[in-house]
Amino acid sequence: MKRLIAFGLLLCTFGMFIHGQELQLQSFYSKTVMGLQQGYGVRFVNDKALGVGFIYQRTVKRQVIKGGSLYPFWGVELAIPIKRCGDLRFTFLPKLGLVSNQFLVVIPEVETSFKLNRWLSAGLITGIRAREASNGLKLTIHI
Repeated sequence: MKRLIAFGLLLCTFGMFIHGQELQLQSFYSKTVMGLQQGYGVRFVNDKALGVGFIYQRTVKRQVIKGGSLYPFWGVELAIPIKRCGDLRFTFLPKLGLVSNQFLVVIPEVETSFKLNRWLSAGLITGIRAREASNGLKLTIHI
């Protein structure tokens, strides 16, 4: 049953990739309850601004106490547009993934981004991580 669900999710994701109109490469820093975390991601966005992507996020090494964890997070994110006002965009970003390869978590976030030029946008991220507020900065390259 797990394989059937995973296969269904893979087909849905692949269908989104086929119809993708834009590829976005992301780099971001977030201040969470686990400390300062850095992350990278890739997202495919269709013509209606709906997107799906893969992300990796972990605690910055210099923030970790000896013997502590980096709290790596591998996951999938959806991009659901809330509002667009010219170059300013508001997007709901639910993320689903594994923390430390053990715990399945859902991270709801809202991104406010401003398109600087055709290829680059900058954004602010606000969300909830481990029942605590998190915020961050994101830089996105549009390909």
